[in-house]
Amino acid sequence: MDAIKAEILVSLKLFITNSTDNVLTDLISDALIEVCEYINYIDGDTFPEGCKVVVKDIVKMRVNKMGAEGLTSQSYSGQTESYIDDLPAEIKRKLLRYRKLPR
Repeated sequence: MDAIKAEILVSLKLFITNSTDNVLTDLISDALIEVCEYINYIDGDTFPEGCKVVVKDIVKMRVNKMGAEGLTSQSYSGQTESYIDDLPAEIKRKLLRYRKLPR
């Protein structure tokens, strides 16, 4: 799993320049845990390539939300912001093709 984390970190650093490696690594670890639990991944199985893209999407989403955790809606000067609390439906759809029934 460490090789996957390193691969995802290298890729994310191309897009995200305002976060440290430690922050990104922590976010990657959290996203990997969440994805593995959602798809019922078992250690020793091959981690699906398509799930790496989902992990990157989750990390990007969380980096964008940093500093605004818990904000569900905010309005000022005619602009409204709201953030999602759960994984977006698009991400869940991507993960469903890799999801296994729990044993």
